[in-house]
Amino acid sequence: MLVFTARLFTLLAIGTALAACARAPHGALTSAQAAGVMDAQRVGRAQQGVLRGHSDEVRAVAYAPDGRTFATASKDGTIGLWNAATGERQATLDDRMGAVWALAFSPDGALLASGSQDGRLRLWELATRSVVTPVNQPNGGGVAIAFSPDGSGLASVGDDGTLRLRDAQTAATRKVLTQGESSLTCIDVSPDGKRLVTGDWEGLIKVWDIDTGRTVRELRGHTDSITAVAFAPDGLHVASVAGDRTLRLWNGNTAQTEQTLKGLGGGRHHVAFSPDGKLLATGGGDRVVRLWEAETGSLVKKFSGHQGAITSLAFNPKARQLLTGSTDATARVWDLSTR
Repeated sequence: MLVFTARLFTLLAIGTALAACARAPHGALTSAQAAGVMDAQRVGRAQQGVLRGHSDEVRAVAYAPDGRTFATASKDGTIGLWNAATGERQATLDDRMGAVWALAFSPDGALLASGSQDGRLRLWELATRSVVTPVNQPNGGGVAIAFSPDGSGLASVGDDGTLRLRDAQTAATRKVLTQGESSLTCIDVSPDGKRLVTGDWEGLIKVWDIDTGRTVRELRGHTDSITAVAFAPDGLHVASVAGDRTLRLWNGNTAQTEQTLKGLGGGRHHVAFSPDGKLLATGGGDRVVRLWEAETGSLVKKFSGHQGAITSLAFNPKARQLLTGSTDATARVWDLSTR
């Protein structure tokens, strides 16, 4: 079994932190580099640093493809951009958008897509630090967003469950795969960009052919709502977590369950594959981060520290780090280096 240490930076939401940083004009980014590590302490083997951050729940987190930057989206209506190496907050996106529920970086790192409570899907150009495409969605704000691996397409699910395939540069709708199916909860795009996986409130997972817009597989086995799905880097396997407190690993070609892992706590859970596909991370309402070996299903490690439910998680594509967001208004970066 692999053994991990867990050095973390804690991005702590301080009620007045954002008020102390001047916000940019409508649709712009403000520079906020004075934060840095405010305090550092050692808790057991965990090195902890506390930084200024959001004033409400962190609802989504994402790493840029180069692993040097990560983004956090909050119920406070802002998106933070952070230096992954130092934990320093570099800038704040603020477009008066209400709570932000979903985030995704484009594969080239030039764009950041966000879905928010005000019913708009936004594309942010990070070089100019501005919104280049605000799109009013007839089906409400984005519940889930994912770019295609080549960066040309963008999949989004709105509040009413409508699943749209969009042009990544303009956000214009190319194809509508589902119309008003309010049960859709989550999506992911395969590494080759040819397939899409969705989960719903009924416990059903579907694999879609993006070219034809048709369902090619249905993955059945969960007994409660699907809360997150993820393609493995090999493009064959799919991981899912659900309200039945299980993590399942599927063969996406045969629709067969290869592993069913129990032991998740209560509440809505989330899942992500490590870049090499060897590890799975889960986190949810029980405030615990769990690492699993994908091949054996063995539980490798548990990390605790969040004071609220874990709302999202993401692996750094270039380093052994795991990023988590929480309803406690913090994000944490866990160092997964072996010892």
